[in-house]
Amino acid sequence: MGAHASAKAITVGRIPRIGPTYFVRCDLRDENGTLLSDNVYWASTTDDDLGDAKKDEQFKTDLAHWADMSAVNNMPKAEVGVTSSVAWKDDTGLATITLSNNSSHVAFFLRAEITKGQDGQEVLPITYDDNYVTVFPHEKRTITATVSKSFLGNASPGLRVEGYNVASKTYSFGRTDH
Repeated sequence: MGAHASAKAITVGRIPRIGPTYFVRCDLRDENGTLLSDNVYWASTTDDDLGDAKKDEQFKTDLAHWADMSAVNNMPKAEVGVTSSVAWKDDTGLATITLSNNSSHVAFFLRAEITKGQDGQEVLPITYDDNYVTVFPHEKRTITATVSKSFLGNASPGLRVEGYNVASKTYSFGRTDH
């Protein structure tokens, strides 16, 4: 398959006797088992009902019925450990953030933010290789970010991590928290 192309690989059918909301985890690996890409989807056993197309407007669809995703609001809390470091070369920093899910629950929709000082505003502009990630129980996920020291002003970089079922917590960069 060429670059910027897609192909239908499988269809995930309905799974009997599953809760109203569930996760679908898709990993693409090469012949050696090396992870090439991963995606996590949250889905419902009920579908969105798009309703009558005649009621749609450009760039807007008024759904007649939304899929039931309410179970994500009752997910058990997950505990996430964080390690971070930054390597500077001139004005450019390459930050590495590792999120470790130390719980038996999915840590859903985690977001890391490099901040101006501990619990300051997010440093912008910044480039993350990924964010809003889901980390499964007893697994780790590493995120990298490229940041310019000049956008920190006089502050040291800080780190804020939070998720849908993970409380917001702030860290000093380079500190390990398990």
